[in-house]
Amino acid sequence: MRPLSLFLALALVFVSCSKDESELIRVTSPLPEGVLPQDAVITLTFSRGVVPQDSLNRWTDMPLIEFTPAIPGKFVWQDTSRLVFSPDAPFTGDAKYSGRLNTDLLKNLARAKSFSGRSEFEFSTERFTMKQAEFFYDRLGEQRQVGIKANLIFTYAVNPEDVASHIKLTIDDQAQPIARVVTTQRNRLIAVEVGAVSQLDKERDISVSFDDQLLSPETNTHLWMERPFVYKLPALGELKIYGHEAGFDGVQGWIRVRTSQQVDPAASKGFVSLDPVREYTIQSDGQSFTLHGKFEPGTSFRLHIGKGLESVLGGRTQSDYDADIIIGNVTPSFRFASESGLYMLLSGQRSLEIKTVNINKLNVRVSQVFQNNLVFFLDGGRYYDYEYIGDGDEEEGGGSYRRKFRYFLGPYGRQLSFDSIEVKGPVNQEATTQFGLEPYLHTGYKGFYLVEIANTAEPWRSTSKLVSVSDIGLIIKRSGDELMVFATSLDTNEPLSGTEISLLSTNNQTIAAEKTERDGVVRFTDLRNRTKDFPLKLVTADGENDFNFIHLADYQVETSRYDV
Repeated sequence: MRPLSLFLALALVFVSCSKDESELIRVTSPLPEGVLPQDAVITLTFSRGVVPQDSLNRWTDMPLIEFTPAIPGKFVWQDTSRLVFSPDAPFTGDAKYSGRLNTDLLKNLARAKSFSGRSEFEFSTERFTMKQAEFFYDRLGEQRQVGIKANLIFTYAVNPEDVASHIKLTIDDQAQPIARVVTTQRNRLIAVEVGAVSQLDKERDISVSFDDQLLSPETNTHLWMERPFVYKLPALGELKIYGHEAGFDGVQGWIRVRTSQQVDPAASKGFVSLDPVREYTIQSDGQSFTLHGKFEPGTSFRLHIGKGLESVLGGRTQSDYDADIIIGNVTPSFRFASESGLYMLLSGQRSLEIKTVNINKLNVRVSQVFQNNLVFFLDGGRYYDYEYIGDGDEEEGGGSYRRKFRYFLGPYGRQLSFDSIEVKGPVNQEATTQFGLEPYLHTGYKGFYLVEIANTAEPWRSTSKLVSVSDIGLIIKRSGDELMVFATSLDTNEPLSGTEISLLSTNNQTIAAEKTERDGVVRFTDLRNRTKDFPLKLVTADGENDFNFIHLADYQVETSRYDV
């Protein structure tokens, strides 16, 4: 009897545990921690489905995670149990963040009775520091005297004059002032001329540090360095090869070799070889030289650089340099061919051109924003997103953030279609796909269209575009207290008469409305008085079966008499 009782007790415990497990929700993926890239997204996977299928791939500002300090952004459910948070802009550099899951909200959405496990986390972005420095011999100034130059590479932008004021540089334990800062604007890469030195035939021990007052205007924080940066610069007579990198730009492959001195491409040809053999050209890039040729992605090469390769200053390599190189595939990407263009001819092809590389399928969502919601959408339905572009020019250094719009349909319109399209194209080459808008143009409502495309494998990575399909062309000119509007047919280039032109204020009030004359012109007078309490925001044009608009803030033209 006792074994039976024990068996029943264990069964009850098992059933109880199973029931408890089915009624709770927890995070099954690692929570964010440590140092995250500024352009990172936060992805969390839960132990059970949280939202229904019809909530997938829709951006929401529901406070599912609360950040300190606050991080503006949107959430999207990639599937029913995977949540992605995408910030509106990159994380602030050199900053610490904490996050707390909104467990009550998640429990309600998942219809769970309890939340189990950690719900709070902390992470940071990279600290402001000098992460790398490159020193090399080159000719300086008009005298062309041989001396030392350097590229100082920081994690965030700095002002060149601040670097000169706060740097502490020594050569063989002797303080060395900076002769000249080459970079003229704030950047992440600061090029400097250290100056002419004697005894060029000996190796140099260089040390770089800064006082604690060096500030980055990008982060508004002071520089941190655990210890001075130490660099061994070989003697002038020795040409050093520091390493290599390779890639494919969608057209041809490249192999870049970093050196301690500039190399003449013509002189280097006899010392460089590839196995298997390929035709290539060599281009000098200052302190590196690059091989450009038909290096197919996925192929491997054996790079050989023979002993005795000579620099333009006479330095020679002291040994052979051999390396195995694999040309990698191009990172998948997608974009609209015209990223900034808004207007499309109603009488034209009515299709959008989409450019892709190494993408097989795209999600496409088409929505319409209604005419009466234009003002509200342009204020509340779009916000700026940013992406970091490259490392910039080697002399002026550093990259930049490119600003672009991200859109949120919200209550300003309605979704017309959500579907996936097949994309065909050769591997590692840009392909062009036409997406037709004709099926969505006859809704019975006037307005404009929002087209969003996303990688089906990573649907939170998306880009979007506004499209106004119209044959009405508008030119607006303000002169003193008068506003003139010219309406022209983009199909026939003839003036449009009888088109109603309306001026809309920032709070969506119609300030004035008149129809164009035979010459396609409307004049609005007494403008200052009319817009005193209702600042002008939009000009709209309403034809019988056509509609167009201009958002004045997006299309202002410089009126200065002088070069700007």
